[in-house]
Amino acid sequence: MASKKVGTLIKEARTEAGLTQEQLARRISGLSANDISLAERHQKNLTQDQLKQIAKITGVTQTSLLEAARGSTAKKPTGA
Repeated sequence: MASKKVGTLIKEARTEAGLTQEQLARRISGLSANDISLAERHQKNLTQDQLKQIAKITGVTQTSLLEAARGSTAKKPTGA
């Protein structure tokens, strides 16, 4: 089973916590609602510190977000 991408997890965690992108962004220093939107659409990588803050605010585990972030930036093997 393929793991979910970090952006998908962020969006799920945010909506489960009942937060808008703006509300989440206001609670994380250095992030705007646009940054959250880009991250959820897999167009922006967030720092580990930002991911840890998102996990704490939304109630998901830091491990799930950090592992998803590592997986989405890991190079896939080429060839077969």
